[in-house]
Amino acid sequence: MSSSGVRPAAVTAATGAQGAIYAFRWDADGWTKNNTILVGHNAAFDINFLNAAVTRTELKRNPFHPFSCFDTVSLAGAALGQTVLAKAVTVAGFAWDSTSAHSASYDAERTADLFCHVSNQLASVYREAEARACALGWHEVAPAETPSEEPTL
Repeated sequence: MSSSGVRPAAVTAATGAQGAIYAFRWDADGWTKNNTILVGHNAAFDINFLNAAVTRTELKRNPFHPFSCFDTVSLAGAALGQTVLAKAVTVAGFAWDSTSAHSASYDAERTADLFCHVSNQLASVYREAEARACALGWHEVAPAETPSEEPTL
């Protein structure tokens, strides 16, 4: 899994909805092919909003997977017992600034913190599942990681 590396300035500088969506279409390897997986808090709302914008602007290639997403509401509920972003972020050990809350950039940053926190807690579970998938022949064995520290997203 990797990050698209979308720069917030590219989205902010974009003209109109099509320009903002266009900023998500480029990654390190070139054009995405509708395989960008959205990470969001209540991600179903976000992906529906983005898909509607793609349709409305008649963009030919939607950079986002049409229905797959990582939803931090579900992840936080399962891992932390909290589904409200402010509460989940707080019990995860991060600071929450209620005066900055509900701005797109602040909530996106806290959602990213929450996603990485929960995902990093699942690293050992992932490695076990990866080993079983390799043993089943579903894909090749990945190169061994250096066990010096827990991987981070």
